[in-house]
Amino acid sequence: MVKPTPLIVVVLLVSFESRGRADEVAARGILKQWLHDAATHTDAPPDSTATPFEYHTLGVKKHCEGTFNEPKALMAWWKCFRKAEDYLLTDFQNGGELELPSARVPMPKSLKTMAKRIRMPGTWAEGVFVGDGMTSRFLFLTTERGQVAALLVDVTFF
Repeated sequence: MVKPTPLIVVVLLVSFESRGRADEVAARGILKQWLHDAATHTDAPPDSTATPFEYHTLGVKKHCEGTFNEPKALMAWWKCFRKAEDYLLTDFQNGGELELPSARVPMPKSLKTMAKRIRMPGTWAEGVFVGDGMTSRFLFLTTERGQVAALLVDVTFF
């Protein structure tokens, strides 16, 4: 019997972990593009918005919350989002960047609880954005087709 060497064990561990991390990296790329498109295209939601689409926030006044199951409802949400959430989009227009979450600051339990209620298939990922006087923590769901299906945002002001 061949005894596994430490190098083989490390390679095996990395190969088991890389799929999940690769999915999260790809998902963050999808959200970055979605936020960029949302900040620059004002007439309609980004093409990478899935239907149905869910949007929920924490830490700010509730605007535009809900599940949007058809194009007409999604367009109404988009108009509300562009108006009510312009502080977030403006920071992205000004060169803001979606960052990896810090291991020292765990994702708020309230976002994880919200995510458990969403029953759409896809990849959940996290991101953090530090803007002008605020920090937004994102928990978002991307589909296999490269669309954003749910966007959960926890905003804290400093």
